[in-house]
Amino acid sequence: MARKVSTKEIIATNLDKAIGKTGLGKNAIADKAGVSRSQLYDVLAARKAPTIDWLDRMSKVLDVETYALLRPGR
Repeated sequence: MARKVSTKEIIATNLDKAIGKTGLGKNAIADKAGVSRSQLYDVLAARKAPTIDWLDRMSKVLDVETYALLRPGR
C-alpha cells in the first residue's frame, strides 16, 4: 500500500516548483512576500504548515493561484 503524502509535503513540492519557475532565489522570494526566510525554509522542508494568509502572500509573489499550492501533483 502506497504511503499517503502529507499536505505539508504537497505544499513544499508545489512551492519549490513555483519558486524554481521565477528564476529568483528563495531569499528574494521570502523578502518580496514579506515572510521570514526561516519560515519559508521550514515550509519547503515540510517541517511546518503555513497559514492561508501566508500562502496568499506567497502565491501573489509567485504569480500562481493559492489553491495551486495545495493541489497534489499528477
